[in-house]
Amino acid sequence: MISPLHLTPLTITVILIQRLKFRYGIGGTALAWLASYLENREQRLVVKDAVSKSFPLSLGVPQGSVMGPLEFILYTGPLSDTIKSLHGIHHMIYADDIQLYVLLSRTEQHSSLNEIEKCIADVQSWATANKLMFNMPKNPSSSTSPRAFGIHALLNVQINGNVVSVSDSVRDLGVMLHNKLENGSAHS
Repeated sequence: MISPLHLTPLTITVILIQRLKFRYGIGGTALAWLASYLENREQRLVVKDAVSKSFPLSLGVPQGSVMGPLEFILYTGPLSDTIKSLHGIHHMIYADDIQLYVLLSRTEQHSSLNEIEKCIADVQSWATANKLMFNMPKNPSSSTSPRAFGIHALLNVQINGNVVSVSDSVRDLGVMLHNKLENGSAHS
């Protein structure tokens, strides 16, 4: 499992507005409305009765807003194209986590792992070009098989020279999954 995306303190407003226009076909009044929502924002902190003064918020997608999650999904939409069309790798994106899934056979382990490493390098490049930061995986990779056929020694993936090691279990959205496809206990 790979968990690479977290916003960096760089403005993404211009990229998002361009993406809304050219990728999703939003224009006219709707685009102007969305642009006005994203630009010239202010933020303040409220704790009980204490209120801070407002300060400009020029970075990233507004967090804590109703529109923020949708804007993030629209912003990162092209990443899915990169993973699927360039590498043919199955994946899932949930918020800022990406999980790559590859079926390994005994005869194609090395080529599949090489493709994962190339895909991760392309995800890193895409993230950099789109003002996002690639974080090293929080979780190790995991082998799941109805017949665990002993390929653990070959399943290590390298990211920027760092080895992401194999584990018998991995946490996925608070649920522990074990390599024999047994469901573990949920933890937060």
